[in-house]
Order: sequence, then C-alpha cells, then structure tokens
Amino acid sequence: MNRKKVKWHGLFWLLLISFLLSCAGAPEGPATGPRKTCLDCHPEYQKLVRKDGPVLHEPVREGNCKGCHRPHGLIGGAFLKVKPPVLCLSCHRKMIPELKAKMVHEPARKGKCSACHLPHSAPEKNLLKAPVEPLCLKCHPAVNKFAVKHPAMKEGCLRCHEPHGSAYKGILKKEASALCMSCHDDEGKLREAHFGYPVKRGCVQCHNPHGAKDKRLLRRSIHTPVVKGECQDCHAGKSAPQPLKVKPGQEKNCQTCHKMEHGNTNHPPYVKGKCLTCHIPHGSAHAPLLVSGTKDLCLKCHGYGAAKKGESKKGKKRKPASLHEPVKDGDCLACHKGHVSEEKRLLSARPNKICLTCHGDILKGTVSHDPASKGACLICHEPHDSRYRKLLASREQRLCFSCHKETRDQQNLFSLHTPFASGDCHKCHNPHSAPVKYLLTTTPEKSCHTCHKSFFKEFKDKKQHAPFKRDECLLCHDVHAADYAFQIKAPLDTLCYKCHATVGKEVKRDRYVHLPAEKGNCTQCHQPHGDNHKWYLRKDLQGLCLSCHPEVSKNWKEGVGHRPAMEKEGCLICHRAHSGPYRQILKKPLETTCTTCHKITPKLVEVHGKIRPSPASCTTCHDAHGGPDERLLWPEEHAPFKKGECKKCHGGGV
Repeated sequence: MNRKKVKWHGLFWLLLISFLLSCAGAPEGPATGPRKTCLDCHPEYQKLVRKDGPVLHEPVREGNCKGCHRPHGLIGGAFLKVKPPVLCLSCHRKMIPELKAKMVHEPARKGKCSACHLPHSAPEKNLLKAPVEPLCLKCHPAVNKFAVKHPAMKEGCLRCHEPHGSAYKGILKKEASALCMSCHDDEGKLREAHFGYPVKRGCVQCHNPHGAKDKRLLRRSIHTPVVKGECQDCHAGKSAPQPLKVKPGQEKNCQTCHKMEHGNTNHPPYVKGKCLTCHIPHGSAHAPLLVSGTKDLCLKCHGYGAAKKGESKKGKKRKPASLHEPVKDGDCLACHKGHVSEEKRLLSARPNKICLTCHGDILKGTVSHDPASKGACLICHEPHDSRYRKLLASREQRLCFSCHKETRDQQNLFSLHTPFASGDCHKCHNPHSAPVKYLLTTTPEKSCHTCHKSFFKEFKDKKQHAPFKRDECLLCHDVHAADYAFQIKAPLDTLCYKCHATVGKEVKRDRYVHLPAEKGNCTQCHQPHGDNHKWYLRKDLQGLCLSCHPEVSKNWKEGVGHRPAMEKEGCLICHRAHSGPYRQILKKPLETTCTTCHKITPKLVEVHGKIRPSPASCTTCHDAHGGPDERLLWPEEHAPFKKGECKKCHGGGV
C-alpha cells in the first residue's frame, strides 16, 4: 500500500475511535459532575466579550459560547460554526425576507454584518457600533452637507429608511411620495406651495429629501417654469382632465421654448422629440434635469468597450485595466454634446483637438511623436476604457511595432534589453513628446541611469573605463537587442579593438596568442566598465594570472620562488599580456630572456660543472617560476645529473 494511504488510513481510524470514546463515556463508575463552561477555563474572556459596551449579544448574556463557536475542532481555539452571514441568520431568520427584497443595503447584500454590528457587546442597542446617525454618515457623508436640512433628519435615518432591505428605492419604508405625504398631508398647504396645482406624487423630483440651500429643499437642477410657478407653459388648466397640453410622449411642449437645433451629428432621441428619455420635466439631482447621472444614463444605451468586449466564457464582464477619467467619473459631457454636434459621435470639438483640451501638457517636449502632434490619439488609445494600461488600444509592444517594423525584427536577436523583451517601451521612451531625440525620457547619456542606478553606484568610487565614465553606453551596447550577450554590438574583441587598435593588430600578427585573446574574450581579464586595478584588471596582475596558471606558484610557499615571477607585476617582466612572436608569449627569445639577468660568467660556468650552458636550454633543467630549493631545478632529475656526473653525457668542459 502507498505510504501516504497508510498514513491517512491510520489517522482516520484514530480520529474515529477518539470520537466514539468521547461520545460513549464510561460504562461504569461515578458521575463526573456538570461539564465546565468556556468561561470556567477562560475567565479573562468575561471582560473581553463585554468590553465594547453594555448591550450584550444574547448568547454572551447567557454564557452560551457554543451558540456561535465550536468548542473543539482538530486544532485548539475558538472557531465559528459557519461564517457570517449564515451564522447570524441561523438565529435572525426574520431578516431573510429583507435580504431578498428588491433594494438591499450594500453591507447586508455582501453579508458584512460586522460593518455595522459588533458580535459580543456594543454601546448601542441592536449591537450597533455607534448611534444610528453617525454610523450611517460614516458611509453617506454627503447627506449631511446642506445649509438647510430636512426636519425629518432630526428624527434619524430610520425615520424613512429600513436598515437592511426594502421593496423601494433608497431602502425607503414606503414609496418616496407616499412617505412624504405621510407627514405633508395638508392638501391646502400643498396646493398653495405648488401655485394652486394638486401635487400628490413625484416629490423627490424637485425636492432633496435630506437638505438643500433654502427651506424649499429644491434640488440642484429645477426647470425654470417650475421655479417661477409658470406651470401653464406645459400644463393645461388646473382642473382640466388632461393635465398636459399635449399627450404624454409627444414632447412638442419642450420645443415651444427649446427650439430644435441641427448639426452634422444628431442624438436620435433629441431629433425624434423624445426629450423625456433623458430629462425630467420638473427637477433633478443631475443637471440639466437629467433622469440620472450621465454615466448611468448614457451607458443605458451606449455600453462602453469593456462592457462588450471583455466578457469571460462564463459571461461575466471583465473589469478593464484602465478607464478614461471622465468615464470613471461618469462625466460623458466632458467630451460629448447631448443634442447635436458638427463632429462625429457628438464630440464637443474636433477629434485632433478634443484630447488636448485636458491633455495639452503631453506636447511640451521639443520632439513630438507624429500621431500625438497630429492629434491622432485614437491610433494608440481607446477613448473610454481598455484592457491595457493608459487606455492603450492594444498591448504596448504590439502597438509600437505596428509602425516601427524594423525595431520589431530585432526581437529575433540573441540578447534583448529587458524592457524591450517585456514590451515596456515607455520605460525608455515618452510616447507623446520628449526633450531629446528618439523620444527618450531623458538624454541618451543619462537614460541608462534610470534603471541601472545600483550598477553605476557600484563604480562610483572606482577608476572608470573612459566610455563608461562619459556615459557612452551606446558605444558598446545596442539599445534594444543584439546577437551578442548584454546587447554588445559586435564580438567582444572586435568592439575592444576599435579603440585598442594596436593590441588588435598584434593579436592578428603574432604567432603566439594568449588563449583569452585568441578567443576574443577580453573581459576574462579586464572589467569593461572599470576597476581600481591597473588596466581595469579583474584582480591584481599576479592574482589574475595565477587564477588560470596555479602551477606557477606551487613552490612559492614550501620551496623557493624565482624572484621576478613573485613580484606583483612579475609576469610582465618576461611575458607579454596578449600575444608575441615567441613561445610562451615571451618578450624575447628564450636564449636571451634568461641571459638578460643571468649573464654567462665564469662563475655561472663553474656552478654548471664547468660546462658552459646553452642560453636556449635553461628551462631544460630549471623551472622559470620556482623550485624546491634555490637551484630552481625540476623535481624529476636524470640520475647522472642528480649525482653531478654531467661528463658522462657531456664530454667537454669549458
């Protein structure tokens, strides 16, 4: 059996046996007495659950923690039986019909009981966190910002509203006009206030139920004849069977005062005389006498982009990544006219000018992107909303490449600049205008500093390679992509030899070439941006050479090293760095390299058994870098040589 299955199989039986034992109890023996409550073991909870106020939740008052919490569970601690609001509704069942009503208070609809109520104790009845009015005003502050307030406001929000749900708009206790009439029931006074006309409905069309600038509580937008009491302009006589001069739906009444306009583009409801499709005839909270805010009103007929394009497979509307600010604020009239326009789509100005009305600062730079300078904003942007950032009509990279095709082809190169690879063109370029060419957000010299701050900081206190010091990054790197690592424009040696031409000529000319130079890997030894070591070496010269040639120093600790080799820059006493005409990249032929310091004198001949050594054969016996003793001999010696019997092979002397 699988080990995991065995493990869970054993755990299952262990839990089952534990459960049965806990339920069964002992078959014999004395009773154990009454079971302890939670507060017997956790007396500190007594204060904790009562700390928020004198009003207690019924289970708390009864000490019935188990009413809401599980006493055990697999892990210790107090757990709710189920999550709110299901837990709350298990006792408060009378509230369920309210939550199924046509209009439901937002927190109640989302099941967030704790937005208004506390679970254990509270300062207010019904376990409210605060008195009703401050609690309501915390989310609805606008209803309290009026110079003159509706007297009913003094009685509290619950005078007119239900707290959880209602069949009426605004979670009202009754239909709005019926609610108003329940207080304003003096028909004579109502007629007098309304210029002799009997008014029994539509109260909130003209009046704000919370407050306004004056005692009449008139809304922000009121039809002029209503304010002046010139009702006869639209209505028939006060006692006429037909209150309007024309039948409802025939809005020729409006055209009596508001003469019909005509333009290249006309809003269909307007030209058809369907004024009441958008407007209310008496008063409104939304100017000019609109049925609702422009966002809801316009979108009722004109769903914007994401509402149509962005539907998932389940049919749910996907939230757009970006919204045009006027769309977000519901201010459609910021760009469009309501009735007629000389421009398409009822725009309030020419397409190449309308965006610049708000976004004029995008062309402050001396270099402008061609579409932006021509006002062709919709080549790149959606007017209302988009699935992409900044209202882009498509993914940024695809959008830029639709015009910049040569740049697009660079995607196939080996090494890509990270912003280029991820399609974040805006990280280097300003899409509208910029102070320098190529629409760079800053000068080419400083552009790289924007992202590579830490890299430049690393070399701040070091000796810097001249191009790097001058911020001439593009001397070596391509801005978008290249066939070589780190967007290097050409093979590394080719790039270096453009400035270091002498070294390049020598490497090509000489017979013997240092392996890194032969492979064109200059950065194996040199830091391309800078370093405090001489020649921008990655380490001091000796350490660098020994990192590849460790055998050179094998006798330096426990033997004797050749003094020139042990010096900090000793390697270059005998060797060249890049290439040379002699083996081992020596500066001179072997026969003259050693004799430069070790002249063939009688003393030297004496040391060599009175046999004159050949200058070309020094390294036959000696290690040029060090040896076990001061003779610097190779560790493996020919037996006669070891015994000093040189004449067995070398017949002659001096």
